[in-house]
Formats: sequence, structure tokens, C-alpha cells
Amino acid sequence: TDIHLEFLTNEEAAAFVKDLASQKMDGLFLTGDISTARQIESHLQFFEDFYQLPVYFVLGNHDYYGGEIDSVRSTVKKICKKSCWLHWLPVSGIVPLSKDVCLIGHDGWADGRLGDYESSKILLNDYLKIRNFVQAGDVGRLALLNSLGDQAADYLRSILPDALSRYNQIIVL
Repeated sequence: TDIHLEFLTNEEAAAFVKDLASQKMDGLFLTGDISTARQIESHLQFFEDFYQLPVYFVLGNHDYYGGEIDSVRSTVKKICKKSCWLHWLPVSGIVPLSKDVCLIGHDGWADGRLGDYESSKILLNDYLKIRNFVQAGDVGRLALLNSLGDQAADYLRSILPDALSRYNQIIVL
């Protein structure tokens, strides 16, 4: 989780992925903050080129930094559609890992429903580095957070009943 390849040079990121490939794994789960919007395509391509085993992943907030949510999602869908190794879980649905175990996942977003959003003095970098939050401004930010939280919850509500009816164990990323 949180591998943040954007803090490495391309050579270092490629070496990291090559090193993972030498670890004799059957596959890999990445739970977000892989990169940034500008570099997500090239960084995921390293897994396609060097790892060459199934990579199941969700995106984290940093993966959208410098970009727009729908644009990043569209890019990731396009990459995965061409790949035999990359599997973005919100598009992949239920992934059987064995006869008893499956994998599901969603990028997930926190919303502003719990706590005291209105009085909070915390200003997340998300609000400054993801275009949707910049455009929403102070007034629209809470509605955007809640909408993103609803998308994640609705996705899990839609997929969990089927997963629960078919598998004894569910891994959620």
C-alpha cells in the first residue's frame, strides 16, 4: 500500500517493480497511492512490462493529484483493457482467487458525514491537488466528498450480496 512511485525516478520505479517480480509471488494487491495522475499510466505500465503477474489494485487519493477524477478513471480503464496483468477492481467486479475466496475492491473515499466537518480546520491536499475539489471550492467540497463516498458505498452494496452468496471469504481492497 502507498508505494508512491512518483517519489522515485523512472529508473528507480522500474527497478522496484523488477525487484517485486523476483519475489516469487502469484500476484500482487496494490491498495492505492501508486502514483499521481500525471504518472499513473507509465507507472502501471512498469507492472505490465516487468512484473507480468496479476496486479489487482484500487486507486488512492494521491493517484488523482494533478488530475481530474473522471479523466484518471478513464485512463486507468483504458490501460487495464489493453493489459492481461492489470486489474482495477472497480471494473473487475468479483475476482475468484480460489473456490472459497474472492477479491473485490473500490477506490473508496471518505465523506464528510461523521465528525464536525464545518468546524474542522484541516485542509487536505486533496482539496488543492485534485481539480474536482479545486473547482468545487469551499462551498461544493462537502457535496463532492459525500458523492464520492456514496459511489464507493453503492458499489460495495451492489457487489457484496453476490460475493457473499458464492464465497466463504471475501478480501476487500
